[in-house]
Amino acid sequence: MLKTLEATGCSAELDDKTSSIHLLGNLSQIVEANRKVLEIRQKDPNRKDSFDAAHITRVDVDCIVNAANENLMHGGGVAAAIADAAGYQFDQESRDYAQKNGPIPVGRCCVTSAGKLPYKCVIHTVGPKWGDYGDKSQCLKLLQDSVKVTFEEADYQKMRSIAIPAISSGIFSVPRDKCVEQYFEATMSFSRSYPFKYLQEIHFVDRDESMVRAIQETFQSRSKSASTSEKTDKKNDTLTFNGEEKTVHSKMPLSISFTTVNVSENLQIKIHIGNITDMAADALVCPQDKDCLSENNIAKDIFGKISDKQPSFNSMKYGDVCSQKLQENSEWKMIIHAVPPVYDAEYAKNHSKFVQTLITIIQKIIKTADEAKLHSIAIPLLGNGTEEYKTPVETCASSFYKAVMANKSELMYLHDIYLVLKEEEQEKMYLEDFALINCKITQRPLTNNGKSDDFGKTMKEMPKEGENCCICMDTPTKPKKLRKCGHIFCKECIEQYFEYKPACPSCGTIYGKVTGDQPPGTMSIRTNSIRLQGFNDSSGTIVLTYFFNDGKQGEEHPDPGKVYKGFSRSGYLPFNKKGRLIAKLLNVAFSRRLVFTIGRSRTTGHDGVITWNDIHHKTRMEGGPARFGYPDPTYLDRVLEELEAKGVTEESADDPEEYKEYSREIGY
Repeated sequence: MLKTLEATGCSAELDDKTSSIHLLGNLSQIVEANRKVLEIRQKDPNRKDSFDAAHITRVDVDCIVNAANENLMHGGGVAAAIADAAGYQFDQESRDYAQKNGPIPVGRCCVTSAGKLPYKCVIHTVGPKWGDYGDKSQCLKLLQDSVKVTFEEADYQKMRSIAIPAISSGIFSVPRDKCVEQYFEATMSFSRSYPFKYLQEIHFVDRDESMVRAIQETFQSRSKSASTSEKTDKKNDTLTFNGEEKTVHSKMPLSISFTTVNVSENLQIKIHIGNITDMAADALVCPQDKDCLSENNIAKDIFGKISDKQPSFNSMKYGDVCSQKLQENSEWKMIIHAVPPVYDAEYAKNHSKFVQTLITIIQKIIKTADEAKLHSIAIPLLGNGTEEYKTPVETCASSFYKAVMANKSELMYLHDIYLVLKEEEQEKMYLEDFALINCKITQRPLTNNGKSDDFGKTMKEMPKEGENCCICMDTPTKPKKLRKCGHIFCKECIEQYFEYKPACPSCGTIYGKVTGDQPPGTMSIRTNSIRLQGFNDSSGTIVLTYFFNDGKQGEEHPDPGKVYKGFSRSGYLPFNKKGRLIAKLLNVAFSRRLVFTIGRSRTTGHDGVITWNDIHHKTRMEGGPARFGYPDPTYLDRVLEELEAKGVTEESADDPEEYKEYSREIGY
């Protein structure tokens, strides 16, 4: 189903099914929204213009935008997805451009062909990295510039429509609320000041649906804000949602992510396995200890994603609840702070007291949300245990059930409670009590929890109408749903495709183990006591050394039989928990022939040489990012993203033979 924000021929469409927002029509009319009637209305459900937003290469537009780095090294995220789909020539053209023209400045863009993709071109846009700027306003200005210049380039290239990802979010670490604000400002600035002739459609695309929701809400709320700030003689300056005021968060899309419990006609429980900050709810519940220092992981995650600071609490005790209203540009309206009981020795002796305290605090949370006229809240599992006393999940589930049932008939505004858990086993316990009173329970689509190479399950029912196999572009025969991402293909099509590459052809999700074309070589790991800059938790340095003899290219390389020169390279990691994990995963990646490849050197421009394969290494111990050294506060997270893009994760590292060097030197 599509929802549409319209302003006289100009619209911002949110595709609930595919996590995308489209700005359509004459862009100059967006800024005129203050003089028009804005209406959210339901679109024709038979309209066939949805697409797979998790993979930007499947959007029906003239050109797509790549969230690039300065050197056009397509190592991870959107860049890797585009490069994989566009093929070798696209990657080669990108390297040639960077070699000839030098690094692309932050806030600027360049254009290449789209390789094998069916687009007229690809615009490579370099957004800023949050950690590179002490003056954050400069970072935000560059982000706005990068988006605006992308629109200008698209119009200059005579593109009618473009798809743009969430520039500078993800591994570039600009906070989500800051990103979407700059996307809006860039769009408005472009429409006001640039004499564009061709560009008519802008599709914002991201695989994180909550990011798309945030973009849509910002465009909607800022347009509404503009309409109230510029007083006119018109009486129709209103914003309505099917005739009544509601928030964008009043309905949550992507039901595939939830198990839904219909408690009453007006109240639903939606259970999500994951992180609470993924929820597009009006309010989040933040568990605190009695000192209210926000030191638990949930609290840190929440306050890491908002600009608001935690308020000072005078005195709170177990069972207390208080609310914190957030700034208007926040993803959520409110944080409800709660001090739940901790299951310890005292409560183990007095179990009924624990139950009553837990029921009371959940009731307070629900009442606080309803009195604030909120439509939805997200709440994690409350009532965790100590190290000595295991969390009594069954008791927590029963207490949650009793609290909800006691309050359901009194609720005036609250319609959706998102219960966020960590494990599916916990979900089963929460569902038991609701099942006993015959609540309608809609399970999320079944997934296969087998081995990593058991990638999917043949479906008993037929797929929905219009849900074609993207390999043969026909209705799936013996449809098979992939275990992780849920995409559906013909059984024969996907099995043949996986023989070539064990990754979803729609979104790139890795299944099984990917291997590369790295030539034969050796890897060694050693440690020393030198502490790298920026890592006070490190006891030294992990030194990775790679060595290759002279050899000849194999059949899998660009020029089989051609001689290549051997060489030696070293990389450096901090000897801390994350550094040890990366060293282990790099050992796995080397065993899978993924760290190096044979192609064109980005430094010398020579062809047919051994070169890095988009898993970046720090080849110096100092000098900062410009000299491939430390300090670089975001490097470890970036290289983990690059490893994950090649299917190398902690979960996939299940064969000790793949990390023997790591085990020999470090062993833990």
